Amino acid sequence: MGLEVIQDFWDDSNYMNKITGIEEVNTHMIKLKANDGTVIEKAYKRLMQKGVKFISQPMLFSEGFAKVCFCFDPNNTRIELVEML
Repeated sequence: MGLEVIQDFWDDSNYMNKITGIEEVNTHMIKLKANDGTVIEKAYKRLMQKGVKFISQPMLFSEGFAKVCFCFDPNNTRIELVEML
C-alpha cells in the first residue's frame, strides 16, 4: 500500500486510560504515512476491495483537523486510520 512506519510506541498515559475507560491500559500505537500522497478515501476503497472489515467510513473528525475511519486487522485489533488536513 506504500505505507511507511513513522512512529511505533506504547502509550500507558492517563489520557489513554480516560478515553478507553480502562484503568492501567497500555496501548500499542503505530503511526504510518502514505508515501504516495494517498488520501484516506483511496486507502479505504483499496482496503475494502481486499476484504478488510471497517467499523466506519472516512469522516471528518469533530474538531475538523483530520479525517478518520476505523477497521480491524486479521487478529480483530481495532485500527484507526487518520489523514491530517
